[in-house]
Amino acid sequence: MANNKWDFDSSVPIFQQIVEHLLSEIASGILAPGAKVPAVRVLAAEYKVNPNTMQKSLEKLGDMGFLYTERTSGRFVTEDVAKIQALRKEIPIRITKEYVEEMLLAGVISEEIPNFVTKYVEEREVNGKNIGN
Repeated sequence: MANNKWDFDSSVPIFQQIVEHLLSEIASGILAPGAKVPAVRVLAAEYKVNPNTMQKSLEKLGDMGFLYTERTSGRFVTEDVAKIQALRKEIPIRITKEYVEEMLLAGVISEEIPNFVTKYVEEREVNGKNIGN
């Protein structure tokens, strides 16, 4: 589940980075609808964070409607397929906005931005990596 090579960005709260990572796992199906989420302490150990930080992340996901709790059984991923499909559409839009803004800040003109994406995709294919990996 978790990436054991986490390099947290010091400019963003750790709990928020964990939320974003878990949202990506929900959107990609790594955490499937209705799947049981590992216990707080297990996830905290995987992410190498304090259990309180992980608890805060999971509570945020619950507040957002992506996790629900069954009192005696633990936490589960929402089974609301429409909510997950909306997330699948939202994440690429957000990432694209962030990417384009960073490229523009770096002085790249907007007409050149698609060329960078195309070149990167082609290089990944040449190196035998699927885009989803």
